[in-house]
Amino acid sequence: MNPEKLLENPAFSFTTKAEFEAELDKARKEPAFDIFRREAFTIESWADYSFTADGRMFGLFIDGASIAHRLAARDVAGMDNLAERRNQLKEIAGFIFESDQPPILFKLHKELVEAWKDLHRMFNAPFSDQECEELDIEEPGDNEESE
Repeated sequence: MNPEKLLENPAFSFTTKAEFEAELDKARKEPAFDIFRREAFTIESWADYSFTADGRMFGLFIDGASIAHRLAARDVAGMDNLAERRNQLKEIAGFIFESDQPPILFKLHKELVEAWKDLHRMFNAPFSDQECEELDIEEPGDNEESE
């Protein structure tokens, strides 16, 4: 391919160092909630727990700081200095993600887990043993006492 033709391609653009730094600064000021909503798809395969039902994949992502580290590993702009975002990340319990849909973010861990349980019930999807243990979930029948 002719290099001059490459430069004419609108898909390619050049950015000055100052423009790049301005964009990076803008990303660092963007709230973590917004970055999580926009970039969740980049870590879709790195869910803490997931299940597939009716051809739909659902993922549970726990802990704002943990999610931010996953996004940083994907070089998502604005996730490069997590210490600056410590307070924002503490306010994010996690999110539930369905492929091709924006994630639903939760501030409270209890609400996150309840929504995950409801999603399992809705699709009649079983919980893994690890899910039950980590999320303190009791499967129906686990708590029955024999008479």
